[in-house]
Amino acid sequence: MPITQYYPNLNNVNWVVNNAIGLQLILNITAQRKSLTYSAMCPSATPNWNANNNSCGVCPSGQLWNYNTYVCETCPTGTFINYKSRICSHHLYGVWETSLNAPNLIFNGISLAQYQSIQAKAAITYPGIAPCPSGTPYFDGFNCISCPPAFPFFSMQNQACTTCPAGSVYKANLQDCFNTLGIVHAYPNIGKMYSSVL
Repeated sequence: MPITQYYPNLNNVNWVVNNAIGLQLILNITAQRKSLTYSAMCPSATPNWNANNNSCGVCPSGQLWNYNTYVCETCPTGTFINYKSRICSHHLYGVWETSLNAPNLIFNGISLAQYQSIQAKAAITYPGIAPCPSGTPYFDGFNCISCPPAFPFFSMQNQACTTCPAGSVYKANLQDCFNTLGIVHAYPNIGKMYSSVL
């Protein structure tokens, strides 16, 4: 009887790596294992693949699966998961902010005036704060980033790249997604966003 060759379910958002090399390694391993005969993605109930025994598991609530060590862990005190690098990192609040002149911003029903007020208060609290550069105009809490073509909009509320939900369109002059009934909130699916690089 053939043995199922599992690969990581990277749609699950509760996983980390130790560094950029670790991220590239797990992306490569996942792509390679997808091509194996009898391959299967770990199910959503047990999304974490363990290379030591080709099994799928799940971490206790509040813990993250580390794809470099194959153990459940928490981010060290004072750090948070950076969903782009998949590394536990320190937030860089007070250093950078999203430029309100950047294209493809989604306000999710919050007015431009409210965001301007928030940024004016931030300038008082953090006198050195600066808008992100035009090539990477969005601040995700860790770095200045650009959004990939599959997720071309940036949600100011969630500090993440996203798309407009099905059945809605982006209106640049209003900086939101709309359907025939009005504003449609665009919430990012972070797991899908970053697993789409495979």
